[in-house]
Amino acid sequence: MKKNLEIGKTYKNLKEICAKMEIEYKDNNNGRKAIVKQIERYYLLERQGNKYKVIVEYDTPLEKLDNRKNNGGHVTTTKYETLLDALFLDWLASEKSGNEKNGYYAVTTRNQLFVEENGVINIPIFREGYKDLQKIGYEEFSKKHDMSKGLVLTYSQKIRKITETHLEIVLNRLQRENVIKWQKNIMVKLYSTQESEIADEELENEIIEAELITYKELKIKPFHRVNPKVNKKFITTVCKSFNDLSSYWRVYNIDILNNEVVENSLLEDEQLIEMTNKLIILYINSTNEAVKNKKSKSKSKESRNVFGKKNDKNIETIYKPYASPKYVDDINKLNRLIWLVPEGYKTESEEFIEAFAEFSDDIIFNDDDTAW
Repeated sequence: MKKNLEIGKTYKNLKEICAKMEIEYKDNNNGRKAIVKQIERYYLLERQGNKYKVIVEYDTPLEKLDNRKNNGGHVTTTKYETLLDALFLDWLASEKSGNEKNGYYAVTTRNQLFVEENGVINIPIFREGYKDLQKIGYEEFSKKHDMSKGLVLTYSQKIRKITETHLEIVLNRLQRENVIKWQKNIMVKLYSTQESEIADEELENEIIEAELITYKELKIKPFHRVNPKVNKKFITTVCKSFNDLSSYWRVYNIDILNNEVVENSLLEDEQLIEMTNKLIILYINSTNEAVKNKKSKSKSKESRNVFGKKNDKNIETIYKPYASPKYVDDINKLNRLIWLVPEGYKTESEEFIEAFAEFSDDIIFNDDDTAW
């Protein structure tokens, strides 16, 4: 099996994915289900009829599920989802009880779920620094805090990938258990009413088509939209293709199927704080590890004499730039700027520095000590 699917690409059917990954395709119901389960250990997929869109590739393959366990029930995949399951269901229960007219569905974005909006944080894991990073972009943020642009960009990319991946794993699991049904939709804001509503299928397809045209028109790729100014110009340009569209954004549209499960998921305040703190620590540690393991390539020329003739050869070196000690302080600084760090929490490097400082205090230097 080859893990060579393209992130963001939509494949027309499962057979095409199997050909790409060199997996034997089985044209029967059980065979197709088994293939999808196998692929979903390595990729987060979004099904669109017979089509499959590749959302993200996991850094580490998910645990292989054994349906014989728990009498065929669900097996918790990772410690992240265990915590996020409970916190997400608590949020869903709060949404339902707090807004009866929307009692059977909820609409949110990743930011609305994790970042403060209008004084309310639903699952509080990010602080003001993260909002600032998103508002001004990684380049301005790195200048403001005197950090490497590459480090800030990598850190922000890993945060998004980790939090978005785990959220969608939870949504997919709850959907498989018939607790909820969810999909990604486009929310639009109209000039005529200044109100927001979910776009119907026709308008959504038109927006997606307008996006493809706008990428070519502005000569940019999706990556360039990490710059807030570029993203604003992109959205404004797309909206110009429509008579009554002032803005749009993507949302998670969630229908509640099992009210009993949701209503019984409210947590006590102490549980909520404890589980949120544990989740934040897991996310910080995962982000730090992912940043330090980020690989880069560099090329250099090596000159050799072969049979009396000079021969230049390009040598490619793979290295991990942010694993070097010079970035440790900046990574720790980013942890404090971005996350709602629990009181008393220290990273491994901070604990090492603190322990070394305490050890140094115990060293006694005599006047007759000499330096070599």
